[in-house]
Amino acid sequence: MNNDNNQNERRMSKDELSFAYEDLLRNFTESEPSVTIPERKKSAPAKSETVTATDKAESSDTKKTTKNTAAASASAKQKTSKASAQRKSSQTTPSESRGLSEKERERIAKRKRKQHYKASKRKYRKQRWAHRALSLLVTAMLIVIIVLASSALKIPLLGFVNDVIAIDRSDAPVAVYISEDMKTEQILNMLEEYDLIYSAKFCNLLMGFLGYDDESEFVVGEHVLTAKMGVEGMLNSMLFESDTNETVKITFPEGYTIDQIAEKLYSEKVISAKNVLYNAVATYEFPESFDFLNSITDAQTRYRLLEGYMYPDTYEFYLGENANSVINRFLNNFASKWIEEYEDEAEELGMTVDEIITLASILQKEASDANQMYTISSILHNRLDSDSLRILQCDSTQDYIAKIDPGLMNQAQLNALLEVYDTYQCVGLPIGPICNPGGDAIYAALHPDDTDLYYFCHDPDGNMYTARTLEEHSINVQTYVK
Repeated sequence: MNNDNNQNERRMSKDELSFAYEDLLRNFTESEPSVTIPERKKSAPAKSETVTATDKAESSDTKKTTKNTAAASASAKQKTSKASAQRKSSQTTPSESRGLSEKERERIAKRKRKQHYKASKRKYRKQRWAHRALSLLVTAMLIVIIVLASSALKIPLLGFVNDVIAIDRSDAPVAVYISEDMKTEQILNMLEEYDLIYSAKFCNLLMGFLGYDDESEFVVGEHVLTAKMGVEGMLNSMLFESDTNETVKITFPEGYTIDQIAEKLYSEKVISAKNVLYNAVATYEFPESFDFLNSITDAQTRYRLLEGYMYPDTYEFYLGENANSVINRFLNNFASKWIEEYEDEAEELGMTVDEIITLASILQKEASDANQMYTISSILHNRLDSDSLRILQCDSTQDYIAKIDPGLMNQAQLNALLEVYDTYQCVGLPIGPICNPGGDAIYAALHPDDTDLYYFCHDPDGNMYTARTLEEHSINVQTYVK
């Protein structure tokens, strides 16, 4: 009996421990509702298959607590899901939340591209300045080594250093021309040939530290440099980058001359001075890709070498853009408009590309509208094919020279230009185009009407009157031209 009592006491002690453990679990669960603790599996009492009422109550409370915890967790998940949906809804783009026109979408896209470009530019500049700081440190060390070597070896190595710091170097301008796909090493060799630097090999080694390599893009065309700029300053001035990422859109009307184009580019701050464009045009060397320029003759005699090929259109330029880059934009546009079919049609007419563009430039200036161009084209073609009327006598060719700024050249130079441009003096077409014609004028030059007309004139309102003979033409002039 005593043994049984001892066993019961021991069993009760185990039960009490079990209840205490359950209380601990329940308290932990209530204090941490977001965490669900799995219910501990109780061991059955020895020699008994029954569960006390107290055990059942405790188990019921634990289950309720677990259910409450699960419900709280589900509610929290539902709230999180709803908040996430609201955030996604708030992040919907304007174009998804409301209908936008194509123009508005384009404006939004352009603004985003511009912001992305600015961010990229800032990142690039930070990286470049960090790289440059390290490069300058390396450069300073190299200079110190070179100066010490110069002193120890008693040889004139200081000229190498002066290529970088450019102390007491000449500020005399020297024009150099960068051809297509020219690499940094080739450019440095050319600078040495022009006495702008002392050692191309040393500068090539140094520029490698400063980030100039075969991937550096330089603008094709003429660049005016001075030794005083230093080697890095010279290379920087020839890089394809613009000083700013600001752009401006400019529309050039059909019939604009290069002088008018330069004026507009200058007024919109694309170029720093009109002479910058004039000099670039005068020294332009034709890349192989612009084979339509190969038919230009007497380049040195013309007033503006590329007159006729600066295709009139709307362009977007960087402020402060390199003049050679500006020219390439115009010429690339012309190349896209001068199709292979035009080349074949010019050959059928027995004319070169340059002759067609020259004729088109006269049509652009003489006609009041596109319809008149085809008739005037017929008259000029008839004259060019005749034996006795090959003097075209178009007033627009006189006006081209008359409008040249007198400050640009003296009277003797103007007279020389009149001899080759004025179609009252020269036979046949002038030496080159007198403006930059548009697509209608070029097409009309290639597709003249079929007529037997040789004369035309306009009244003050732009109406055109044509004639076959000089007598008919004289009557038209007396009657309609006042």
